Amino acid sequence: LATMAEAKNAGKREPVNLVHQQAIHAETVRKETRHQHLFTEFAVNPHHKATLLADKPNVSRPAPAVPDELLHTIRQGTQVPKAKYSFPQTTSQEYGWDVEAEDLNPGSDLLHRPRGTTEITQYMASYWKQKEQEKMGGATSTQAKP
Repeated sequence: LATMAEAKNAGKREPVNLVHQQAIHAETVRKETRHQHLFTEFAVNPHHKATLLADKPNVSRPAPAVPDELLHTIRQGTQVPKAKYSFPQTTSQEYGWDVEAEDLNPGSDLLHRPRGTTEITQYMASYWKQKEQEKMGGATSTQAKP
């Protein structure tokens, strides 16, 4: 019978003790305030482009003085990665990191490589040309006419 009585009481919960709940909450708040620090130094995120909004057209206000450090931070954020960093930050940036501006000129051989011919490629070109002529039924200079 003891197990049946335990089974009946297992479905029922004891009422919530509000005093204990309040003590737990007070301890949690005490721990949070003990480690809480007030952050007073704010800066602009250089990796996020700032959204600038124009003022109303009928209102003219003098432009506020912008600190040089802020201007430097904004300019730094809009630069290309090669100007920002001394080495690539990701593996995707490694491709083309060492390419200089003069390599991208139209006369450079980095992007423009015309097809060159050698003795082997000239031989194979004439061979393929001969094979194509044979398929078309044309006579070639190497075949003897009867």
